[in-house]
Amino acid sequence: MKKLIGGLGGAIGSRYLKNKNQLVFVEYSGFISKLDLVQSVASIVSKGTAVINGTWLFDCETGSMLAPAATLDLWWEQMT
Repeated sequence: MKKLIGGLGGAIGSRYLKNKNQLVFVEYSGFISKLDLVQSVASIVSKGTAVINGTWLFDCETGSMLAPAATLDLWWEQMT
């Protein structure tokens, strides 16, 4: 059995909030607590500075530019 939350003596009732993916419950002590069922963890994939030329594609993960034939993260048309 996996312990989900510490300091909980017991719960009287609970409700699942589907839109937030949370379990909300009333403890015997009267406190209302929540448990996030899916925790999102953000991480930095790439960090740095770069000069991005116009009318080229840029890959945010690798920090590289490729010609417009590729499918990558950023592109804009530079008007002269």
